[in-house]
Amino acid sequence: MEIKNIETADCRVLSTSISTNEIRIKFESIYDISIKQFIKDVDLVIYDWCSFEAKLYITNAPGESFVGINLTTDKLEFFSLIQNIEINEDDLLLQGFSRESGNWLEYRFKSGGVYFQTAC
Repeated sequence: MEIKNIETADCRVLSTSISTNEIRIKFESIYDISIKQFIKDVDLVIYDWCSFEAKLYITNAPGESFVGINLTTDKLEFFSLIQNIEINEDDLLLQGFSRESGNWLEYRFKSGGVYFQTAC
């Protein structure tokens, strides 16, 4: 599975686990554009990154500007949906909605590895 051929928008995130320099995000299913099929029970694994940032975007009222808040590891929020995965050179950006607050959430990784793994 090549990341460029995978779509996760509107695919539910079941869980997120974090260990030393590895984050594993478990999806109920993802869509593989190249074979035009949903694949069930898939993990997105990100590992060995140099830096990691998590940012939450909130607003006090509809129509107001969003304010970005950097999240610390002890206050980290997790995804319920990942709407976008963007890879540019050594930069990986995940964007979607927070399970805890429902707000827009971004994870940014520098110089890490990434792959999808199926349960089979």
